[in-house]
Amino acid sequence: MDQAFYDILEDLLGKQHFERYQRDYAADLMEIYSEFEHKKRGLESVTDETTCARNISLTIPLSLKHFYKSTFDKDIEHSSGEGFVWCQDKLRISCQRFSDLFDVACTGIVNHIEKLLNLPRAEGTNTILMVGGFSESLYLQNKIKDSFKHIKIVVPIQAGLAVLKGAVLFGHDPSAISVRVARYTYGVNTCVKFDRRCHPQSKQVKIDDSWYCKGVFSKHVQKGDVIEIDKATEDHPYVPIHRDQKSISFKIFTSSEDDPKYTDDESCKYLGSLEVDISGLQRESEKSVRLKFIFGGTEFKVVGKIEDTDKEVDIFLSYLIV
Repeated sequence: MDQAFYDILEDLLGKQHFERYQRDYAADLMEIYSEFEHKKRGLESVTDETTCARNISLTIPLSLKHFYKSTFDKDIEHSSGEGFVWCQDKLRISCQRFSDLFDVACTGIVNHIEKLLNLPRAEGTNTILMVGGFSESLYLQNKIKDSFKHIKIVVPIQAGLAVLKGAVLFGHDPSAISVRVARYTYGVNTCVKFDRRCHPQSKQVKIDDSWYCKGVFSKHVQKGDVIEIDKATEDHPYVPIHRDQKSISFKIFTSSEDDPKYTDDESCKYLGSLEVDISGLQRESEKSVRLKFIFGGTEFKVVGKIEDTDKEVDIFLSYLIV
């Protein structure tokens, strides 16, 4: 929704001039956004005749009027668009146009909730807790209540501060969160025996007289999985593909898809790598490494353990880089 409002301002000034205004008058632009944030939380419904009869007025800083005048050599009042007009220091948006800005965002939220409720683990859900700044919007609240009449909708006081308060509580007591729902799919880059029935020819590579498919996403955690904090996921075994290989390098990736096939898919993102030294192992049967993920409160760890030994190598990665 915010982006739809930004598009109105960008259409008014043009992309290049809008970027210059953003750069030169950042504080004034924040005032505009703050005013818009306040107005969007106050809109309740467009079905109410009293509400629909009036426009939504936003106070515009003088810098925008002066900027427009100096750029286009005419007053900003001479510009207009579908559903909005300028009047002195006000941008007046029709209630219908203002509500249209909500529709895309609200419809997307409703569709996403429906998708979540259809998941097996969501069976029996009887309450929806709305938190975050947008949850204070009466329009969104009514949309959610109308769409899920069989579910109790709870909106706490100062819903916009709920996330911040939760972060503060977590900082004081990290054990307050015992499980996480994986936001991404996690895995490593690997090679598997090439199968022409399912692997593309472009990924075929020959290594030590054998044909492999390179860049395969070996999945350890799937998006949406429930993960216990500080508890290791099931480990996966990996073996070297070169006869004289001295180490195994694991490139760690995430994906926004549930079941990515290859690490160069558009949905994938490289996070880091873990190098496991196997040069001290003589027998081929010993040269395998079991890899596992351990998710903590603010970071996660990838651990590689050489089979038949107690030697482990690990790397810590922050959720902030994901």
